Amino acid sequence: MIFVIPSATTAPFNTMARSKSSGTCCNLVMALLTLWSMVSLIVIVVWATSPHMKGVSQCNVAQQSLTEKMEGAKVVWEKEKQALLESVRLSQESQTTLQQEMEVVAERLRENYVSLSLSLQENAMLHANETAQRSAIFLHRDTQRNMSLDLSLQRGTVLLDQRIHIYTCI
Repeated sequence: MIFVIPSATTAPFNTMARSKSSGTCCNLVMALLTLWSMVSLIVIVVWATSPHMKGVSQCNVAQQSLTEKMEGAKVVWEKEKQALLESVRLSQESQTTLQQEMEVVAERLRENYVSLSLSLQENAMLHANETAQRSAIFLHRDTQRNMSLDLSLQRGTVLLDQRIHIYTCI
């Protein structure tokens, strides 16, 4: 916004007649000075009333506080880092111990598997032997039964022959 001051208002201050270009130049300079004055006043008022503007001492105190907080955070971070490293070390030791225990258990399982396989083979052989023995027992019982029947028949035949012989002799 440019303020143009008419040449009639400047006439009482200047008794000599001015040229048109010097009047325009003077008006332009006056307008710029007026604008600069108003902007300067606004900046000074805003700067003076701004609550967030701090002095150097306040900035130094805030910087010192932040530096202390940062140092405290570094100490806490270092402690947490050491605790985590210790936790990792303990976890690795625990994992190694568990791995060794798993290897022992796996070896025991292999041994038990071999023992179980041998026991199953032995059971299969015993079952086959039992089946063979049962078959032999049934065969012997059948043979005994047949022999008993044959003996009974032979006795019956002998008795019959004796009776026949007795009847024939009489």
